[in-house]
Amino acid sequence: MASAGKHRHADRWASAAAFVLTLCLAVVGVGAVPAVAAPAPWPLPGVDASAGRPASQRFYTYDSVDSTGAFRQLPEQDVSNPNIQAELAALGSHDDWAPGSEEHLLTAWRDYKARGGTLSWKRYLGVYIRALDNGRIGAAFEAKFYADEGINPGNGWLVNAKIPGVTVMDPKAPGKEKIYRVDGYLAAVQGQPCTILELKSGGGSDSSS
Repeated sequence: MASAGKHRHADRWASAAAFVLTLCLAVVGVGAVPAVAAPAPWPLPGVDASAGRPASQRFYTYDSVDSTGAFRQLPEQDVSNPNIQAELAALGSHDDWAPGSEEHLLTAWRDYKARGGTLSWKRYLGVYIRALDNGRIGAAFEAKFYADEGINPGNGWLVNAKIPGVTVMDPKAPGKEKIYRVDGYLAAVQGQPCTILELKSGGGSDSSS
């Protein structure tokens, strides 16, 4: 059972929860990466859809931005109320507050309504919590997957890094290199292609426990 303040999340590999791409970078405008000493090619997890293999699940926990329920206990912030207007104005700039703090939420709500936003306080609160939780779910998913599969620098992997020897130019800014990172990279070895790992979480069940 997950500890207090945590949520349990399941990802189904067969429902496109994890995309693992094996490429040798033979893409127009991207040169192939030179082969260097590295472990044997990684046995890719996932599902061959044509084989009809059933989905598998892995469970992991993450800390919700509202793990204590404090946000949902806040009274409705009616911005038409002069007293609430004054309280929200006194908080200053939204950028001064850390994401996930009460002040960050309240100033986000204030600025949203000032721009003409039409969601109710309850609906906006749900959107805010989900938006911040998505990042936490993704980070917990990556950590779980890396630990399960032994993906780490000690095994020859580059994690959350640029691919060595590859430059990608930004099509929107001629002459400028595009900043990019991949979730995992294993160099080519012994005539085998390199492995590029991109992880996506989602499509699973999510419940408090």
